[in-house]
Amino acid sequence: MARAFDKIGNAVARIIAEFSRLKRRREGIVKEITTVDELNDCLESTSERPVFIFKHSTRCPISARAKSRVAQFLDSKTDKNGGLPEFYLLKVVESRAASNALAEQLGVEHQSPQLILVDKGRSIWNTSHHNINADNIEKAIQSAAA
Repeated sequence: MARAFDKIGNAVARIIAEFSRLKRRREGIVKEITTVDELNDCLESTSERPVFIFKHSTRCPISARAKSRVAQFLDSKTDKNGGLPEFYLLKVVESRAASNALAEQLGVEHQSPQLILVDKGRSIWNTSHHNINADNIEKAIQSAAA
């Protein structure tokens, strides 16, 4: 009986370790934008490398599912993949000023959920709602690299 508990304990420890690793990886790739200053810093960084900005409504189940698809996409990538643009999260309700500034600065009509690929300070691709998925994210990355 003690061996069975040891095996269960080891399995639980492995699951917790894997969850922690995935959480750390995602936190290392996804940065949250909460202010207009952080948004401006993010947009300035696109002079060197494209970034994705995911606009998320914490009150919307469609947005929650889209966020989950983005997280699954990121989890499917190797740690700190050099070819993968950075991903930023912008919560549209909690960070409304930054969300409005993003729409104004990029000239992209506000939608939520919405995923925008920004390069050199301008939107080069965007999609929303159910079109936020791994295949479309991959296509956007490939088109930005071309």
